[in-house]
Amino acid sequence: MITVTFYKDSPYYYKGFQFKGHAGYASAGKDIVCSAVSALVISTENAIDMLTDVEYDIQEDDGFVRLMLHDSRDHDSQLLVKALVLGIQGIYDSYGKKYLQLHFKEV
Repeated sequence: MITVTFYKDSPYYYKGFQFKGHAGYASAGKDIVCSAVSALVISTENAIDMLTDVEYDIQEDDGFVRLMLHDSRDHDSQLLVKALVLGIQGIYDSYGKKYLQLHFKEV
């Protein structure tokens, strides 16, 4: 199961996100849930890096990504994280609690 946590520092601003685990929908290489989540996370990381000026901290390991923004008021990075939230919510709505846990935590 993939545990997803979106960190917020107010009701409107995202501070970052964390993804941990593997979906377990199918075997490695055939797991469409894991592939979809990975594609969204990697695209968001790359977009924040290449399309914004915001600084961030990132930790990555097998089945683990944590990205925390230094400036949660940056418009462009907020838009990108909100797009990630929408994409993950769509996957969650389609595949449910068996493969994803979705949390929002105020920090």
